[in-house]
Amino acid sequence: MKKTFMIVLIMLVFAGQTMMATAGEAAPPSKQALKLMKKAQKAIESKEFDKAAEYYQQVIAMDSEYAEARFALGRLQLAQNQLEPGEENLKKALELAPDHTEAAKLMARLLFSKGQQFQQQRNVEEANRHFRQLIDLPNMAELDRTHLGQSLYQLGVNLYTQKKFAESTEFLKKFQQLPMAQTEFAPIYPASNYIIGLNHSQQKEYETSNEYLSKYIDARQDAENDQLLPLAHFIIASNNFQVMEAEAAPIRKDKEVKDLKEKLAALAAKFQDSIVLHLEKAIEQKADLEPAYVTLGNFYYYKNDQQKTVETYEKLISLFPDSPDKAKYEKFLEDVKKEIAALEKTGK
Repeated sequence: MKKTFMIVLIMLVFAGQTMMATAGEAAPPSKQALKLMKKAQKAIESKEFDKAAEYYQQVIAMDSEYAEARFALGRLQLAQNQLEPGEENLKKALELAPDHTEAAKLMARLLFSKGQQFQQQRNVEEANRHFRQLIDLPNMAELDRTHLGQSLYQLGVNLYTQKKFAESTEFLKKFQQLPMAQTEFAPIYPASNYIIGLNHSQQKEYETSNEYLSKYIDARQDAENDQLLPLAHFIIASNNFQVMEAEAAPIRKDKEVKDLKEKLAALAAKFQDSIVLHLEKAIEQKADLEPAYVTLGNFYYYKNDQQKTVETYEKLISLFPDSPDKAKYEKFLEDVKKEIAALEKTGK
């Protein structure tokens, strides 16, 4: 663990240290145990931490089921950089007294700090494990909504990167359902809609995806230099393009269909606004968004507008001369130009 992490943890450990929550105790502690607890508290105030730990150990030896002694010792051990025994004693305190609020709060802070550190180390699995443990602590929505919300959100993001799209959405929706989530988590709340939109798009649930992406756009449309806005517009356009292609599939497969190009053009006209307007917005906000030009050129080809197809692909090639797909773009452009020449030759 990093030194900075321990400094923060020590501050958290001794914040409100004089509080002794005894809720959930099966039986009151003995007088001797209480005397030892007071001695331990005075030792802490005198910064005699080792002596305080001895007193707590004596209490636990007398009564291993005394949750408050487990909590106090665990808190002290964390402050002394004894992380594993400290965490174990906190866990034991919560097992003995699940409604021990101070133990739950401290455990939440510990788990979140460890989760964040693993996150910074790009150890996503370990980060997720700690965030999940925090989420499962009792009454977190009332005791520590801030760390609960941040854990739910980060877990949702991590699961998206791991391509666990349904599970990612599950945690992000729990995040959104927290009381006052839109105000308390204002900096990250819109992004939760964006990620949920991505999840649904990956699952080919395009209508729902568009719904959440539109929420993101509505919330962030006046923001300056928002890198996700053009991507949200592009994904909506891409979603609608996928829907259009799905509707085009049976038309293409029908061997008896006449005037195929005209039928596809009519279908494309139905999707004109839901595709082109979003692509134009995406390109306006992010001029180097290569897939947006590709999708726009392909849409015009669907619409049987060869001239705009050529213009779009020529611009695509000029803007992205080093694209690994440049040869494909040039081949498609050449084929479209041949189609135009053939049509001109036949006078159609």
